[in-house]
Amino acid sequence: TDPERNPGRANLFELDRRVVVVDYAHNEAGMLGFTEMCDGLRSHGAAVWLVICAAGDRNDQILHAFAYRAARSADHVAIAELLRYLRGRDREDTIRRLVTGAKDGGAIEVDVYADELAGLRGVFARSKRGDVIGVTALGMRGEVFAWLQEAGARRLMPARVKQMVRRASSATEEKGR
Repeated sequence: TDPERNPGRANLFELDRRVVVVDYAHNEAGMLGFTEMCDGLRSHGAAVWLVICAAGDRNDQILHAFAYRAARSADHVAIAELLRYLRGRDREDTIRRLVTGAKDGGAIEVDVYADELAGLRGVFARSKRGDVIGVTALGMRGEVFAWLQEAGARRLMPARVKQMVRRASSATEEKGR
């Protein structure tokens, strides 16, 4: 899961006692896996924050379903503009479709940020320790990784991930009893 050999694929970091997950998750199936991963790292009482973006060449239904899936599985959803990848679609239309999908999925408030890095910084400032922040960094992976490094983030190594997943699983089992 390291950003050098597999950038944008389940790259896991810890920063100020928050987990940050960077993943490409560019379609509904990818979003399902992404949100399952974020939820699996969530400790009891913690929230999942997602910053999502999508390329403009997706059809209307795909954009809607992508954001809908994110909102069904997260506590907070924010949209990041992806201006480099509009691919002929109007930027306002892309954002509107993502916001509508997220709201149809249950999101009450959907903030819109200028890009993935602004979204990450914005939700990081609003989140609390213990929360999980997921960002679908498509166009700005390098900038996201640089910001995480500058901010003092540590990569999550397999032993730490295993510990977090066990803790999250125990909390889920306790809630079910």
